[in-house]
This record gives sequence, C-alpha cells and structure tokens, in this order.
Amino acid sequence: AGDLLQYIEGHFDTAVGDKQEAASYSAIAEKIGSKPDNVLFLTDIVKEAEAARTAGLHAVLVSREGNAPLPSEATESFTVIHSLGQLTSNKRKTDPQEEQPAKVPKTDLSTDVKTTAEAEKAKKETSTEGKLNEPEKKK
Repeated sequence: AGDLLQYIEGHFDTAVGDKQEAASYSAIAEKIGSKPDNVLFLTDIVKEAEAARTAGLHAVLVSREGNAPLPSEATESFTVIHSLGQLTSNKRKTDPQEEQPAKVPKTDLSTDVKTTAEAEKAKKETSTEGKLNEPEKKK
C-alpha cells in the first residue's frame, strides 16, 4: 500500500478526548488548523462517525474484512468504502486499470457524494420517471 504519513496532518489519541464525543473532533480540527468541513474522518466505528459528523467533519465508514458487519442503518446514512483506493481527489490521477467502485467518496467532498440511501432513492426516482413517460400498452 505504501507510506501515507506524508498525507496525514497530526496523530491523535484519546488524550484529545473520547473518540465518541463530537468535542474531540472539533479539537482535532482546531489543532491541525483546519475547518471541520475540510476534514475527512475514516473509521469502522459507527459511534465515532456520528460524533465526527456532529462536529462538522465529513465521516466515511470503512468496512474491513474480519470486522463485524456494519449495521444497515449506518450504511444508509454514511458513505462506506472497503479500500483507501476508493478515495479520490481532484489532485490524484487514477490508473485507468484501477477498478472503480460503484460509489466513490472524494477527499475534496462535494455534493456528488451520496449515501447508499440517497443513491437508491435517486435510482427509484429515475426508474419511476421512465415508467411515467412510457405510453400505455393496449390489451
């Protein structure tokens, strides 16, 4: 995978605060000199993701092999990735051979990132619109 330390601003442990408290994530953003909405937080713990989101950070759940499955409520309200390779940025050039996931969260988060629930809703709306435009078949 490679050494990612050059891309990480600060290392924090529970000395900053409880990992399931929003104030901890606000403190981390302040310590790295960044606005909370410029911070992407990755975790495999739903309560941590909820706390980070409450503090204004962009939270993404990481589903990793060997960990307990994420609850469906969480996968409906958070973007879920299975590999750091799924993270993209406007600054990163992707290899054309690289497999692209169905849903790609971005480090430069924009309104293009949708939760699973939002994507499903959009898919249903699109299929419903198509049915409304189809002429009725005579029997």
